[in-house]
Amino acid sequence: MNIVKFFSGLCIAAAFMTGCKSDSVKPEEITTLLSNVKMYHCKDAELAKRSDSLWNEVADHMDKLLDKGMDPEVRQRLIDIKNTMIIRRFKIYDNFPDTVKHMLAMVDTFDSHLVKDLKMNSAMLDSMESKKLSFLKKMEGDKAQAEQFEKKYKEAIESACK
Repeated sequence: MNIVKFFSGLCIAAAFMTGCKSDSVKPEEITTLLSNVKMYHCKDAELAKRSDSLWNEVADHMDKLLDKGMDPEVRQRLIDIKNTMIIRRFKIYDNFPDTVKHMLAMVDTFDSHLVKDLKMNSAMLDSMESKKLSFLKKMEGDKAQAEQFEKKYKEAIESACK
């Protein structure tokens, strides 16, 4: 009976010690997280830039293709809107040239892919933030390490993208 208790205690101690070792954050895990955070933040900026470029191009085309005789206020509103569904709700949409309608259909396709990419990237950024919080929880006993990690995390986010 004492042998069983001894081995049970030994197993529990071994499990506890193994658990403690796996609870620390390895430097390579930090490096990987910081690299991924940087990558996803840069991708987020690139996707936002692509979206802006797309809608600037749409506005330029609409400015050239829409009838100059339209009510100037309505015409400008249409040009400034960055949502094809809202543009289609204007009564005047039915009178748009086919080139404008075709362009808006193409924009819908491209924009839907862009939105999917943005959502996926946002989910990855959320995952990185959760990982960061997990790392910080593991670093609770070492304030200096936690502060250094947070500083590097912030630098990764704020540093210029290539």
